[in-house]
Amino acid sequence: EAPRYERAAACERLGVQLGERSDGQRLPAFGNLSGSVRATDRDGTLSLSGRQATVVLPGWLDEPSIPFDRLSGDATWTWDAETQVLRVDAPKVDFSNADGRGTVSAKWRNGGDGPGIVEIAARVERAELKRVPRYLPSRLPAYVREWVAHSVLAGSVEDVQLEVRGDLWHFPYRDPAEGRFRLSGRFRDATLVYAPGWPRVEQGTGDIRFEGVGFEVRARSGVSEGVRLADVVARLPDYHDGILTIDGRAAGAAKDMLAFVNASPLVTSVSTFTRDLLVSGDAKLGMRLEVPLYDLASMKAAGAVDFPGNEVALDSTLPPFGGVTGRLEFTERGIALPELRGTLLGGPIRVEGRPAGDGRMRIEASGSIDAAGMRTLVDNPLTRKLSGRTDYRASVDVDRRASTLRIESDLVGIASDLPAPFAKLAGQSWPLRGVSRRMKLLCHVAAGVAMFLGDVRVGQVLGTVLPVWADAILTVAWCVGFINAFNLIDGLDGLAACLACIAGIGLVGAAVLSGAPGDSLVILALVGACAGFLRFNFHPATIFLGDSGSMFIGLTLATM
Repeated sequence: EAPRYERAAACERLGVQLGERSDGQRLPAFGNLSGSVRATDRDGTLSLSGRQATVVLPGWLDEPSIPFDRLSGDATWTWDAETQVLRVDAPKVDFSNADGRGTVSAKWRNGGDGPGIVEIAARVERAELKRVPRYLPSRLPAYVREWVAHSVLAGSVEDVQLEVRGDLWHFPYRDPAEGRFRLSGRFRDATLVYAPGWPRVEQGTGDIRFEGVGFEVRARSGVSEGVRLADVVARLPDYHDGILTIDGRAAGAAKDMLAFVNASPLVTSVSTFTRDLLVSGDAKLGMRLEVPLYDLASMKAAGAVDFPGNEVALDSTLPPFGGVTGRLEFTERGIALPELRGTLLGGPIRVEGRPAGDGRMRIEASGSIDAAGMRTLVDNPLTRKLSGRTDYRASVDVDRRASTLRIESDLVGIASDLPAPFAKLAGQSWPLRGVSRRMKLLCHVAAGVAMFLGDVRVGQVLGTVLPVWADAILTVAWCVGFINAFNLIDGLDGLAACLACIAGIGLVGAAVLSGAPGDSLVILALVGACAGFLRFNFHPATIFLGDSGSMFIGLTLATM
């Protein structure tokens, strides 16, 4: 049967609307087309060679209108009035716009349970990686599209290939029998933020793939906080479960591994223990994150830093460990040291550690030490009279700013050539127990006594003559109080240094008014040092005064 009509024409800035479904859902549309068209009541052809054209895919993209700088190719359509089936076939269409360039072949027909049934195969030579989210189908969960949009910051993607086949109603095709969806490409020089607050991955190179109801990003290489990453895989097996898992590993300088942990949200929950941890040599890092895309605050983390034989200093106030082997494990809840082995002060040692809450670590150790190792800590005529080796047990409470060392030993194996009553045979048991903070207090008292003997006395400040014993007690208490007050408030970022600046400025004014310009110069030097330090001590602090800094400031202000 001959067609009822046939028309042919050249077109410019032509708009085509394929109609709408019975439920009101609009079908694809095209705008600003240029070329030639031939149409009958049963079929037609369209040859395109236009610029500044648009393709509208309602219900397919959040931004359904896609602009093209260039769009060229041929398309045909057929209409079967008896079955009410409209078919559109575009075997090859070349396109380019601000986001990329490539080719696409597509077939579409109405029917099925949704906007139609399609067969689409597209290839994009190169595109900006951050524009990929713009083309993610709107039928993907919103939190998935938002994560991609917020995580992909820069880079390029090459050899992008898209395949969609099946009834669009069932997109993205949980059941392979209903259809197929796959979008893949290779990215390079990418900058990715895979979870809020975590260090970004830069210079990323790898592959990205959306397939079915999940996606996978596999970075073969990248850099994060100086750590060179390898085989980082971010995988979302099911969009509707919304649980993104990220696995990665790295090898390199141990200090860079710790810098990575300290730059992550873990530093606020697992302790500031790692801020004071000093490690030399290389190490290996392995990590796994579980990120609920619908509730990013509920992220879980687990990982480990493996030490192959490093030198480790738990705290600047403690001697370092040598030849350390083992691992430091971390989760979003805390840090653990399952078992570290090494040497301390020349003797073997075994260490285990666990979190104690509020940024503290409880470390238990056992080992042995000889007289030579003791002399590396305290070398004087007394320790030179010691010989032999003994076992000990120790515990270290490492908190935000300082450490408390407890050590116990029966001293069996140590001999002493000191005069009685300090002479000792190696087989004798002399129970020893020590706590490092008691030693600190003795040092504070000694500093107060030294000030008193140096004629820095509270009685002079009060302008009255006190009994010597009362003047001595008040002077020592004054110095010990100032020292410990500044040591205590160093636990809050910026507070100790800021108060030292304020107090110092007041003391400068008092020194000038009292005719003591020499004292004002000393105080000004302290104020300048504290002011420069404040830049790095404000929240979130990257460095701290520690015991030596805070106690020095407290003693200096007390004596001024």
